[in-house]
Amino acid sequence: MPPADRNALRETMFSTQMALGWCFPNAIMQYAVPDLEGLSIDLTALTRQRDQLGNTLAKAGYQFLLPDGTFYLWSKWPKGNPEQLWNKLADHDVFVMPGSMMNAPEYFRISLTASDTMIDRALPAFAQVAVAQ
Repeated sequence: MPPADRNALRETMFSTQMALGWCFPNAIMQYAVPDLEGLSIDLTALTRQRDQLGNTLAKAGYQFLLPDGTFYLWSKWPKGNPEQLWNKLADHDVFVMPGSMMNAPEYFRISLTASDTMIDRALPAFAQVAVAQ
């Protein structure tokens, strides 16, 4: 996707998600709650992925908060333009939530629920983006 179109798409998707109930359970999801209550998150996998990402980000010079009770890692972008850095990650097929969606453009959020394969593929991209600055 051309970089000029990414921001417009991101803003449109955010509005669409809010309008369609992304943040709020709809009636169908409420019916599914009893089936979902028995599911469990693999805390060992989340911890391993958190530690892998944390080690890579630390070595590359990122400032971040290592979470204890969530499945997101919150990091500050290295020096440079956050939008350009976000686009550079996207160019490597690494997608993170830009902090601008939460009124904190100098940060980004990484989901730890990605597969091991996705995490392994993303690690070099985080280092390359930091070094390029």
